[in-house]
Amino acid sequence: REVAAAVAANKPVVLVREADFAKGGTTYEEARLECPPQYRSFVFDGREPITWHRTYDFQRLSVKLIATHLLAGCPNYRKHKFELYYRDELTCESLILPSPVGIYPSPHNAGAAEFVAELATVFPVASLAQSPSPPSPLLAPARNALA
Repeated sequence: REVAAAVAANKPVVLVREADFAKGGTTYEEARLECPPQYRSFVFDGREPITWHRTYDFQRLSVKLIATHLLAGCPNYRKHKFELYYRDELTCESLILPSPVGIYPSPHNAGAAEFVAELATVFPVASLAQSPSPPSPLLAPARNALA
């Protein structure tokens, strides 16, 4: 019923997906299949669902994303670029890492090196250096606690 009314009025749609399967969560594919075929393209095409998590900090992010999408569909906001934030929200700009920071991306951890490269772009003021070998404490032999 709600989808039919949104289609008839050409209203913007915000997709929100419950992450917890115990609380009725579903996959994107299952949700798409549950939607009547005549509405699928209107509801799903060109939209990424916002995942609703049950953890407080992630809920805040979900609420912010939902509000941003809703406002972007309003005539007064469509023409303007805007960003919503919480008064006490942390930003990347407010995070400071001591410099230099050495990071060892293990070759056994898929994607670790790419993650370190991404960190270097998010925190350009910090001197992030990839170390080719693990830090020495990891290489030290285990000590006997009784000795």
